[in-house]
Amino acid sequence: MKKKSTALIILVALLLISTVTVALAEETEKDLNEWLYARDIQCDHIDGYQSIFLDDEVYRLSKRDLSDIRIIDDEGNFVPYYLHNEYLSVEKDTRMEYDFVKLSSYLKKDDHYSEFRVIEKDALHDILANEILFVIGKDNFLEEVKIYGGYDGNTWQHIKSDYIYRTDEGEKLNVKLDDTFKYDHYRIVFVNDIEKTEISNLKLVYSDKNVIHEHYQKVKAVDFSIESLDNHTEIIIDNKDNLKIKSMNIISEDSFKRKYQLYYKNEDDVDYQIFDSGELYQMNLENFNIKETEITSGKTSDSFLSADWIKIRVNDNDDQPIDIKEMEITYYIDKIVFENQISDTYTLLFGSESAQRASYDIAQSKKYIEEEEQQICTLSGLVEREVEAPEEPFNYRMILNVIVVLVSIILLLIITRKSGFKKL
Repeated sequence: MKKKSTALIILVALLLISTVTVALAEETEKDLNEWLYARDIQCDHIDGYQSIFLDDEVYRLSKRDLSDIRIIDDEGNFVPYYLHNEYLSVEKDTRMEYDFVKLSSYLKKDDHYSEFRVIEKDALHDILANEILFVIGKDNFLEEVKIYGGYDGNTWQHIKSDYIYRTDEGEKLNVKLDDTFKYDHYRIVFVNDIEKTEISNLKLVYSDKNVIHEHYQKVKAVDFSIESLDNHTEIIIDNKDNLKIKSMNIISEDSFKRKYQLYYKNEDDVDYQIFDSGELYQMNLENFNIKETEITSGKTSDSFLSADWIKIRVNDNDDQPIDIKEMEITYYIDKIVFENQISDTYTLLFGSESAQRASYDIAQSKKYIEEEEQQICTLSGLVEREVEAPEEPFNYRMILNVIVVLVSIILLLIITRKSGFKKL
């Protein structure tokens, strides 16, 4: 009986050892040879949370979903981090609107002045604004507008110059401010407006997303190919950097009004898929300039395209193709956050085909860490790591399984024999 118990214990122990051994064999994350590229993280080494905004080079050389991103310290240990995409994380746009009371309206050297006071919602909160909406009843107009802000209706600070208009081609009745302002008085000046275009209503707007998105997006010119076909032009953008493209802007000196269709295609797709459609227009006259040359990637502010190729089909009808000088894109970027502890240096690794997405506890505290101060770090130049060519892995699992099976059979025969069973 004692021998039989001993054999059973040995069998169970072997099975447990095999399970542990296989698990250890499958743990490959600590093999740094998997990562082809590295960039040092340059910080002031202040204790606390550090953040890095990724750039085109990282997007181009890493996986599209960034699952191969890793951070190591000066001893080669993996450092916990989380990825943050503010443009996707904001579930609801905090939006506030304020009405105005018109105080005065007058002409001064052919310029039309209108002064307003904001109707505050309560005395406990500051008035915040990053956009102004105009309500004008006139059918067709173009106004060069200068906007001033103040606190007492006597002293004014210029904060923005822009155009608003309404034509048969379209309208633009909003002015986005370059910052968030707290003024409670606004002066609106329409330049050379001797006809005194009246402002029926004015609204002050503050939007959280307008502020947040400024830090998580960049603009750059991109390479593109263009082909003129029968009655239409096709513009192809090769998204070789795997960027999350928010919008595309056509740079041209021509005057035009054209409809367009926006398509996308990934490497595995047979053909392009339709994504959206709209209208482009631009009029460049001596005293009249309007344009809508931006093609957005969707209807919402957090939409984007990250396909391998993007095609814009512009319907030319019987007109000459638009002479496109340049294509600009606006794209979203991601931030990596980690905690500085005892290491003197940190390095960002990327470019691994086999790496899976890392899961760290720090991600569970992201909501609270984002409310704390973070030191902004930068990335050094790219280093192509010298990695050894991987050897053909020895199949430990197969050998181990064979051994376990053989030992199990032997033990089973011993147990059967000692238990007194006879061969039938």
